[in-house]
Amino acid sequence: MLTSRHDTVEANEELGLPIDSRQYDIGAQILRDLGVHTMSLMTNNPAKYVGLKGYGLAISGRLPLLNPITKDNKTYLETKQEKLGHIYGSNINSTCNTTYQEI
Repeated sequence: MLTSRHDTVEANEELGLPIDSRQYDIGAQILRDLGVHTMSLMTNNPAKYVGLKGYGLAISGRLPLLNPITKDNKTYLETKQEKLGHIYGSNINSTCNTTYQEI
C-alpha cells in the first residue's frame, strides 16, 4: 500500500486495520509487578499516555524522541504529526524545508 502512494494511516484504513493496534496491558502489568507506578514517558505519541494511564500507571512527564529529519522520513513524520497528533520539538515543516540531515 505504501508504494501506491498511501501513507501509513491510509494504508491501514484501506486494509481495514486499526491505525494503531498496539496493546499496553502486558507491559503495564510487568511495570506494576516491578513496583513502577509513576514514570516519565519517552514518546512523541500522546495516545500512549491514555494507553498506560488506563492501566493505573501515572505519567509524570514526557521526554520527546528527537529523530533526525531526512528526505527519506520527512513525509512519514509529517503524517504522524498531522494525522496522529504526534508532538515534535518544533514545526517539522520548517525544519524539513531548511535542510535535511544526511545519514
